[in-house]
Amino acid sequence: MFLVIDAGNTRIKYGCHDGERWLLQCVLEDGRFRFPEGFSPRRVVMSCVAGQKVKDFLLRTVAELGASSEWLSASVERCGLQCGYDDPSSLGPDRWAAALGAWCLTGRSCVVMSAGTATTIDLIRAPGIYDGGCILPGLSMMQDALARGTAMLNFAEGEIALPARNTHDAIHTGCVLAQVGALREVSRMLSPDAPIILTGGAAPSLLSLLGPAVQYRPWLTLEGMLSVARDGARDA
Repeated sequence: MFLVIDAGNTRIKYGCHDGERWLLQCVLEDGRFRFPEGFSPRRVVMSCVAGQKVKDFLLRTVAELGASSEWLSASVERCGLQCGYDDPSSLGPDRWAAALGAWCLTGRSCVVMSAGTATTIDLIRAPGIYDGGCILPGLSMMQDALARGTAMLNFAEGEIALPARNTHDAIHTGCVLAQVGALREVSRMLSPDAPIILTGGAAPSLLSLLGPAVQYRPWLTLEGMLSVARDGARDA
């Protein structure tokens, strides 16, 4: 059995796997992990970009389970994927987890967009090379920046509408179009024929403009971390 935990800037996601299938994939609520009855992981893989306080919380949780554990970090090669970053140690573990997940799911060239607090758009190319990509403010960060930087714009939820006929819809539409436009341009420039894989908390807000060809994988980082957990169990 495997436990994988992805602590992002705004949410902690975790998954329990019995070696054949997922028993659970969910978002942490009320600061409490809820595991299936009888769940006893042999290996835990964790990723954290949320600071030391969250790391300490995760370490306490793992200590109670008594399982071997690993902090995910990018390396020159893992699970058949080579890291083409100039300095792999400087690549965020969340981006690496998403890349590993995309590679393990597709086994081919693809473009990966993770739409979270920040948005990352990365290229993976066959026969298994993570080529890097770009980072831009996430959807909520863009909207918040407009609200903070302009005295007359008070942020509220809007809807996609073009042309938008109220300020809230205009802000939301503009920020969504910026995210979608960045993805389309990166895809066009780097690998126009490669499939696009989308993940992240803001992903549902973008789907209506991206079309059915985009593969939405809400638990992509957990898939990548599961591949690492399995790899580590084989080496143990």
